[in-house]
Amino acid sequence: MIKLYILAADSFGLPAIDSLFHDKRFTVLRIVTRPAKPAGRGLKPEPNPVLRYAENHKINISLVDQKHDWEPVGNDICIEKPDAVLVVGLGRIIPESILNLLPDKFINIHPSLLPKYRGPSPIEGAILDGVSESGVSFILVNKEMDAGPIINQITVDIHELDSMQSADKLSKIAGQICPQVIIDYFNQKLLPKPQIEAQATYTHIITKTDGYLDIKDDPFELHRKIMAYNPWPGVTVTLGKTKVKLIKSKIIDDQLWITVLQPENKRQMSGADFARGYQHLLTFLPQSVKLDKES
Repeated sequence: MIKLYILAADSFGLPAIDSLFHDKRFTVLRIVTRPAKPAGRGLKPEPNPVLRYAENHKINISLVDQKHDWEPVGNDICIEKPDAVLVVGLGRIIPESILNLLPDKFINIHPSLLPKYRGPSPIEGAILDGVSESGVSFILVNKEMDAGPIINQITVDIHELDSMQSADKLSKIAGQICPQVIIDYFNQKLLPKPQIEAQATYTHIITKTDGYLDIKDDPFELHRKIMAYNPWPGVTVTLGKTKVKLIKSKIIDDQLWITVLQPENKRQMSGADFARGYQHLLTFLPQSVKLDKES
């Protein structure tokens, strides 16, 4: 039986965590995650999805947020002696001193076909580039960001999927194959291969301002950003003096057709409903942008 630590915080990792927790070949000794953060109007501490999962399943928990939080994690590793550590969407840098406790045993799940799209927003990066295929990479963690040797990769079709749909698809596939990838790595059926540095590309942290766009921008670029920035930060344009969030779209004959949108402080609506209720704003749409009247 393989004894595991899991370092995670994002919902992307939940399918893999759940697969390992229910697989009799593994024991999840501890989940290392980020602490609950104030959220909502009452600023009540809200646990992240992985913290909530660990609490519900009564798994040992360690919380890391600052650099000094890692010292007790290192102590726990020395005491509990896990065989491997799975890292998926923790959102924190793991100190080299922690990695050195279990050389070649920290395994990261990254949602891209590395070395493409290293960094914090690989799913959005692939969609922004308009690629039809992405994937999941299992790599060994080293001190460089997403640069460790590749244990296994699987290619996934993401054509015309937005970020939320792509993340859901990639996370489920990662969850399905994760246990066997770890088993095969331990049995030396999967041997790590160095990444080709010359082929590496990098993504940046997406901010709220990335979603503020001009409706006159290239229709293909707008469409890719509508998909990439769903659900966050979303794409917002200004028609006259009214801010409108563009939620779903499609490309037909080199034109951008908006199928779902949301005027500021209003409900989401179809392109057809917007055309009926906001006729005074239609003059601000360029010829390259249409409203889907069949919505």
